[in-house]
Amino acid sequence: MSHVVRQEESSDDDAGGANLPTARSPSRAINVPTLLVTGDKDQYCTVDTCTPQTMLADEGPYYSDQAGLTSIVVPDSGHNVQLHKNAPQTNAQILRWIESAV
Repeated sequence: MSHVVRQEESSDDDAGGANLPTARSPSRAINVPTLLVTGDKDQYCTVDTCTPQTMLADEGPYYSDQAGLTSIVVPDSGHNVQLHKNAPQTNAQILRWIESAV
């Protein structure tokens, strides 16, 4: 089990650390390139207007600099981006990111 999962499971916060200050976020332990994939109509989107820039601005403080955080926002999609009609295009973006990050 990864360090991040163990740290999140041991959190005394019922929401898995969602209400922790950014400095105590379990995601700060991630030290490898990290991709956020969000649908622009995702009910869990953390900002009113979901764009790669707004996601990075809002979520970035919860990650370490070593995460090299990148964001993809899938147009016209909710939370299940892999089940959306745009999934082939989303998968292509994810694969391009993997090729550039590895």
